[in-house]
Amino acid sequence: MATGDERPDEETGSGGPTGQAVCIVDGAFKGLPGTLAGFDGDEILVDLDIFGRTTRVRMYQHQVSLSTTTRQRTIDPADYLPPARVQVFGMRATRPLPVDPVRFLPELASMARTTIRLHPHRGEPEAGDSSVGGPLLWPVTEEWPTCSVPYVDPGDFEVDLEHRRPVPLVPVLQLYQRDVAALPFPDGKDVLQVLWCPFDHRDDRGGTWPRPELYWRNEAATRAEGIGLTPNPPQDIPSGKVPQPCFVDPEQVTEYPYEDEDELRCLGDDRRLRLEDIKEQTGWSYQSHLSVAPGVKVGGWPGWTQWPDWPTCRCGRRMDHLLTVSSDEYDVESGLRWAPVVMVRADIDPRTDSISRGFSPTDLRIGDMGGMYLFICPKCPDAPWASRFDCC
Repeated sequence: MATGDERPDEETGSGGPTGQAVCIVDGAFKGLPGTLAGFDGDEILVDLDIFGRTTRVRMYQHQVSLSTTTRQRTIDPADYLPPARVQVFGMRATRPLPVDPVRFLPELASMARTTIRLHPHRGEPEAGDSSVGGPLLWPVTEEWPTCSVPYVDPGDFEVDLEHRRPVPLVPVLQLYQRDVAALPFPDGKDVLQVLWCPFDHRDDRGGTWPRPELYWRNEAATRAEGIGLTPNPPQDIPSGKVPQPCFVDPEQVTEYPYEDEDELRCLGDDRRLRLEDIKEQTGWSYQSHLSVAPGVKVGGWPGWTQWPDWPTCRCGRRMDHLLTVSSDEYDVESGLRWAPVVMVRADIDPRTDSISRGFSPTDLRIGDMGGMYLFICPKCPDAPWASRFDCC
């Protein structure tokens, strides 16, 4: 296989230059025309026109047909790789903001934040991929973490049980800096890993939740040590606590705070009236459609399902929102705006239309369809972190 901008033609031996017209013959983009953009190892880079914008995707040989003036040639089926192994970036785009809430509440302009929606979708990620619920880049020299803390009896939340044996933690999220550069990686680190004990534990507020752990790593140093295997989760774990393996498709969007955040509450009671005007005049709800992006995401505003509960660092400052892991990506109402356009029609009317798919690709159930929120203090040298949970 050639590298760079050309790939030999197996039939003729002639070059296949970038810019050549191709057609997708298998997978999610089957039938779409595209333009050859280059090669990366065994993967073919193709530029597609998706919803009016050029998106670069990674395909395998069996998925791409080289279109010429005389023929179309597909790659030999013997080179087949399952579509589930294909990591495609740029496919899951959020519809543009249908109504600018700043027009109704100008104070919102200073509260806009950027979040990275991760758009988890089922696949077969490997340790070298950013993923939800996938195998981790774990050094073979480091023992896999376990939990021995008493947990809540799944059949009776009033009873705490002792573990009969240490429980291996479960991979929840792995993010590489190359995929999510906006994460505040500590110096010398370029991989973030989040695991948790999948059994619920009682916290100091009376809630019962999984126990998360957070790790920062250096990819090159970890690979130099050798990569260990990610263990299979125990068989007796309650349902909804082990995420299904998913690739991610990071997308940067702008969001605004929920109505109950202090930044909005300090504007007075008339803020609610001004926000309600949005729905009366346009049909779009500020809370459900125009404020906080739901689902698994990095940065921005937390997608609380209850009252905001920001942790305070030992240095005295309010911690920054690092990421959210949510039970679902959206619901029937919020999905009218936040469902990726590939999942729904592009011309949705919130007053008459509905959606019916794509809600929870991870199969997580945190409490009653709630979320986990991780926070960090980037000002302190050791980057302390804290977690919060809530549910409906």
